[in-house]
Amino acid sequence: MSGSTSFQNIDAFVAKPDEYVLRCTKGPKGQIITAERRGVITWLDAHFLDSNSYKLETISNALAQCKLSELPSNFITALGQVVDKFENTHPESHKDIQYIYDLTHKQKSDFDVSLTPQQQALLSNIINSKVTAEEKRQYTVLPGGIHDVFILNSAPNIVFKRMKGAGEERIKNQIDDELAVYKNGQKIAVEHSLDLIRIPKCCKYELDINGKKSYLLAQEMLPCKGDHTFQKGFYRYAFENSQTSKFIASSLSQLVKFICLTGFSDVKFNNIPLLDDLQGVGLYDLDSGKSVDGLFYSKSYDGKGGALSYSLNEKMYNDLIHEVRDTLKGDSGKLEAFEQELELNDFKIKNSIKKRLYKRNSFKEYLNKKNITSAQQGLSMNSHHLSRCPKIAFLEQQLIAEINSTLKAQAQAMKNPDLLEARRLTCDFHTTLNTCRQNELFKDMKREEIKDLIKACLEQLVSKEGIHSFSIKQNDFIIRI
Repeated sequence: MSGSTSFQNIDAFVAKPDEYVLRCTKGPKGQIITAERRGVITWLDAHFLDSNSYKLETISNALAQCKLSELPSNFITALGQVVDKFENTHPESHKDIQYIYDLTHKQKSDFDVSLTPQQQALLSNIINSKVTAEEKRQYTVLPGGIHDVFILNSAPNIVFKRMKGAGEERIKNQIDDELAVYKNGQKIAVEHSLDLIRIPKCCKYELDINGKKSYLLAQEMLPCKGDHTFQKGFYRYAFENSQTSKFIASSLSQLVKFICLTGFSDVKFNNIPLLDDLQGVGLYDLDSGKSVDGLFYSKSYDGKGGALSYSLNEKMYNDLIHEVRDTLKGDSGKLEAFEQELELNDFKIKNSIKKRLYKRNSFKEYLNKKNITSAQQGLSMNSHHLSRCPKIAFLEQQLIAEINSTLKAQAQAMKNPDLLEARRLTCDFHTTLNTCRQNELFKDMKREEIKDLIKACLEQLVSKEGIHSFSIKQNDFIIRI
């Protein structure tokens, strides 16, 4: 609706918002939708009851000045539902609500990036690979996919993504395509009341240095932290907490619904981070692929992926399948594709869930038995537990030292709330290998032979309950201690 639209019921709307919105939120049979009513009335009460002027400009200005954080989480969702449900039954009220909805939804979507000349110059040097040693300390590169992703230290609330492509016009088009995906995702989340889904605001940032234009995707930094491993532990920790378990179940339910509706397929823990305050789930790296990919086949760092495979127990898995079927019931093609993939993957996913729970419970028992309650609690072995062979004993001491060093560094860098995930280490034992190769005891051994000996020593540490377990992935040792 245009900005010149006037409210036909402006006095009633502002003077008695409770009564007005109550009338707007009656369904076809007169029932009151209390959740919508409560969200809308709370916001109106806070912003309009003290106003002396009931003109449209007053409300427009109030909406424009209001910070998004001040709005109840269900406010825009509530307005969207009112707009959708009561267009035919309450045309006059619908006209008024539609205008407010358009204003607030626009405010939610807009993202303005203002940078200083110094920040712009730094951006230009970054994308042109001309940063100085001093400038390298002024930004942080984030782990990402094929594109460059980074944050300026002076603008920590903005994530910049530089698309890789031949020519600025192609990069500009790539950004436009990604923005369209994000805007569609935001629209879907609002229309389907996915109030736990948080999609970051973003825009195309045009950099103009000396007449040369460059383009980046600028994105809001949501209040969340941690990499794939951290978020994996955070999900489990929150689910096992009685106060937040329902939130996790509801969040994953809304996530699979979003996947079905949008085709979001790059589903891995670092792309679906829990917000720090556990008030929602952020979504990054949105795409528009196939829903079955997002449900079953997303590529992730641990070789697994797909929202259904992230089910935290079998009941959740069954509940999510029900949500998928309910969402896709109106689209026979997508539903048929889902059922085919489910038939292929059902046993594998259920078996994986059981194995994860078994390993987790086994690790919990180990930590309880060893009275381990801290992420930094190191490994100590009495001398009589070490091998009598000088070579093996030396190697065991080196391994213990490097394990403890890695454990301490990981705990300080990322305070994972889940103790089990905090005590899961990835070690390449580079320090141990180099130390051994410089020692006379190992002078006749090749690098691969020393690695085989490391594996044998770790097996001994497991048998002596020094560590719980370990596995090997490519060149790394994954150790649970």
